[in-house]
Amino acid sequence: MKRFIIKTAFFVAPFFTLYIITAVFFSTDADLLRIGFLPDLDKNYHEKLASSEPIIKFTELSESKEKTYEILTIGDSFSEQGKSGYQNSLANDFSVLHINRFISNNQIQTLIELCNGNFFDTYKVQYVILQGVERNLIRDVQNIDNTAQIGIHQIDSIIVNHNRQPLQEEYNFFSRTTLRFPYSTLKYFTDKNYIANGQVYNVELNTEHYLAIIPINCFFIMTI
Repeated sequence: MKRFIIKTAFFVAPFFTLYIITAVFFSTDADLLRIGFLPDLDKNYHEKLASSEPIIKFTELSESKEKTYEILTIGDSFSEQGKSGYQNSLANDFSVLHINRFISNNQIQTLIELCNGNFFDTYKVQYVILQGVERNLIRDVQNIDNTAQIGIHQIDSIIVNHNRQPLQEEYNFFSRTTLRFPYSTLKYFTDKNYIANGQVYNVELNTEHYLAIIPINCFFIMTI
């Protein structure tokens, strides 16, 4: 039995070591790190990139008291950055109302439903900013129902019954990521100026200033 365990451990131990490396350094919530299989070495990078704005100046629909706003924003996770988001910058000069992400699973479909329902009879806005990352645009416009609608009472029900769900881990133990990520991590420390995982440019800078790259976004502005 002992010999069997030793022989089994000989094959299992390397895979388990790869799993530990992946579990500790693989990021599921930072797009560039996840796409490029780059190690998440700075767990506090959000704080370094965070806005200096002390408070959130725009209003989320779930917390709104007023019914008149200059701008309505609706989008995906890019529009959920709180005081670091573009809405907070707009709120310096305009009154901004933002549709919570939990109300809008598909922002394009949701905007159609708001237009077909009685939302804009209740909330008076001058402009709507529709945001979406380019990589999801085709997916979001497929199977659109132009006749669907959602009313104020339905929205109120969604808000009242909403429970915040914790972020779900996307990384699974038995996956190709367990094998590919440690190799990519090793390459990160040994190579310079290369394309990580064939998708993310990882190059040395000749300046001390940080260069922030964000996923390409599509913004559409419409008047109401």
